[in-house]
This record gives sequence, structure tokens and C-alpha cells, in this order.
Amino acid sequence: MLNVIAVAGRSGAQTPARQGDLPVSMRSVLGAQLNRDGPDRVVALLGPTSVRDTGDAGGATRVWCYLVGNPSPGSVVEFAANREMAGDQFEADEIRVTRRNPTRNGERCAASEHAGAPSTPGGLRLGLSERQVVRLLGKPVVRGGDSLYYAWESAKALPRRDPNYAYWNSRRKECFGGKAPYTNVGGEITVRLDSLGVYQFVLSRGENAIC
Repeated sequence: MLNVIAVAGRSGAQTPARQGDLPVSMRSVLGAQLNRDGPDRVVALLGPTSVRDTGDAGGATRVWCYLVGNPSPGSVVEFAANREMAGDQFEADEIRVTRRNPTRNGERCAASEHAGAPSTPGGLRLGLSERQVVRLLGKPVVRGGDSLYYAWESAKALPRRDPNYAYWNSRRKECFGGKAPYTNVGGEITVRLDSLGVYQFVLSRGENAIC
């Protein structure tokens, strides 16, 4: 049975994530896509920037970012890859787009060679009103404070060609209820708003073993 993500709203009630996957139209910004593009690919798209490692153990993360837009204030686009969960190329599992405050963010980011404003192919961008976000993404799973939170979860069959297939297949009964091995796929979008509209949105997606 699929394990459903549950998140707490302001009332404390648990609300299940939507069944399904993070829409493809909400997985990329400036041509760089979640779970596909790592630092090398993003640098080829957007130009050189520094890549740094933060945290340790399960929280170890590789981060690289860009300043986008002119005139000021522009925006900061950050890409991050969990070092345990990302692939060999450190494919990004999170993209964060934030309205730039020159005194508080973006100091370590390079100016992007990309001239366009950062948005998803599906139209999520900075400056949208709450009504426009809801029209685009539907009713949020959680609405609280300045944020709208969306979550998706689904199960994905583990390909037989996966090098770990034989191991997981041997544990069908204890891990998968007798079914063929699979992973949980989870996607999230967090949108934060102020008086000027969306000032930040965060896209994330990952696949996790169930056992």
C-alpha cells in the first residue's frame, strides 16, 4: 500500500498529499529540470558559478545559484542536491526562486547569462497574486501564514535493470506486501507571498525506498 505524505495545517489536522506526481510543467526553471540536471548541465545552460557543499551526513547538500534579472532587484535562483539521494551527477532535487534583497541574499551567486525571468513552463513565477497561484495550481494542501503548500505522492515500479532490483525483489514480502519492488515518489511546491505577490517559490521532487 502506498504510504501517503501527511502534513499538518494550522488546525493540526493531517491532510494527505495529492495522488500522482509533481506536474512536468512545474519541474524546471530557466531550462534546468529537477532530477535531471546537475551542476555541469546547469552551468552549460546558465553560465559559470560557484558550487558549494553544506551540512553533513544525511543533510549534506550541494548548492549552486544565480542572480537573474535586470534592472534591480532581480531574483536569486538556487539549485540544491542532497548528496545521499542525488545521482552520480548530483541532479538537483530542489529549485528555489526568491525575489532578491541585495542586503540579504545572493552574495555567493553569479550573474546568469540567461536573460529571461525565472518561471516554470507551467507559469509559476514571482509576483503572482494568491488568486493567480490558486488558479494555476488549485487548492493548496496547506495554507498557513504567508505560504501555500502543495504535495504529491505516488509509487513507481523499480526497473528490473536497476542494479539493486535483485536485493529488493528478495524482500518483497517484508517491504512491499508481496508486490514487485517500488519506490515512493514525492513532489512539493511551496509558494510564499507578501504585499507584492509571490516573493519565493520552491520546487522539490525525490524518490525514496520504502523499506
